[in-house]
Amino acid sequence: MEYWITQTGEKLKVREMETSHIENCIKMLKRALDTQPEPAVYMGDSDYASDAVDQENRHNENLAEELKSNIDSFKRELKRRKEPKSKFEPYNAVIQVCSVCGRVDVSEGHEKDCDPEYEEERRINQDYYD
Repeated sequence: MEYWITQTGEKLKVREMETSHIENCIKMLKRALDTQPEPAVYMGDSDYASDAVDQENRHNENLAEELKSNIDSFKRELKRRKEPKSKFEPYNAVIQVCSVCGRVDVSEGHEKDCDPEYEEERRINQDYYD
């Protein structure tokens, strides 16, 4: 989720929201999730009414999934904010260049996060200049 739409219809980038606003949104979404109705059961003979109940149940399930997804998105953003902005290596650390993407990287295992398409594009560009 990249954007959050407020009660007043204002569209906010999640990354630009205050932490307290995100925390309040999570609380509000959890309350909405807790008040979701239980699945309805129709015990009559009408196919039309049975279909309507089934449709309402599907709608409620979809809404619950959307609420959970938004909660997860907000939690990921809060986690991202808690991670250190940069990792400084000791003064005498050896700086390595990633063999996959070509970025300067001082941590081992970075290659696992690199994009193979980017690697191919970098290789093509390097061949052009060689």
